[in-house]
Amino acid sequence: MTKTDPAKIAKARAAASNGEGRALRLKNRLSLSEVASVCEVDQSAVWRWEQGERAPRAAAAIRYANLLDILRGLT
Repeated sequence: MTKTDPAKIAKARAAASNGEGRALRLKNRLSLSEVASVCEVDQSAVWRWEQGERAPRAAAAIRYANLLDILRGLT
C-alpha cells in the first residue's frame, strides 16, 4: 500500500503538467510503457498526464514522484 503524502502528490502533478516529467522521461530514454509499468497505470494515462489532459491520482502520483526523484538523480 502506498502512503499518502500530499506534498509528493502535488509535486508529481506539477511535474506532469509543466513538462518536467516528460523531459526527464525522454532524457533518460524511457518509453511511456516503461513509466506506466512503474506507476501501475496504462500508458495512455501517462500520455494524458504529459499532455496536461489529466493529473495522476494519489497512488499513481506517489509512484510517479518516486520515479521522477530517481530520474532527477541520474541526470
